[in-house]
Amino acid sequence: EARGQRGAAQEKWQGILKPCGEWKLRLAEDVKAALHRLDTARVEPAEGFAIYLFGSLALKYNGTPIPLDSLKPYARELLAYLALHQGQWLDKEKIWADLWDSKEKSGKPPRPFGSLYTGICDLNRAIRSDCPGEQQADLLKNRDGHYCFDPDGVVWNDWREFDRALKDADHAARKDDFE
Repeated sequence: EARGQRGAAQEKWQGILKPCGEWKLRLAEDVKAALHRLDTARVEPAEGFAIYLFGSLALKYNGTPIPLDSLKPYARELLAYLALHQGQWLDKEKIWADLWDSKEKSGKPPRPFGSLYTGICDLNRAIRSDCPGEQQADLLKNRDGHYCFDPDGVVWNDWREFDRALKDADHAARKDDFE
């Protein structure tokens, strides 16, 4: 009798696991399709700013790279962090806690908020040196101890494009599930 129950249980689990395996395969195919759409539909702006978070951090203006190599590591970390939170106003305490509070002493910038301010100034200086006119004034904003990268949403961001492609694939997969 125990063998019969075991066989029934195995049969039941196989019935459950088979659709799970199919679901994982379909998910993998959806992600692959999303990445393909991102590659084929990737239209980098001919004008304006573009930030790249995949691979090496890069910022471009009108297709020309803005050199970030001279920035201290914490300024590059700050740029990547703010770009991941594009359009959101974040207070300096949250930024500090998220980026550096849990790091070992050797990995932390020397002065908590002074380093944050210096990082913002260094980023603005790098942007200003390569971007003429008013464009750079709107990229990094500070208001009452809160910082925001691209509050107007004009910067092309590869992370956002990837996220959008994944959401499109998820939406398409859900639509297929109900048809």
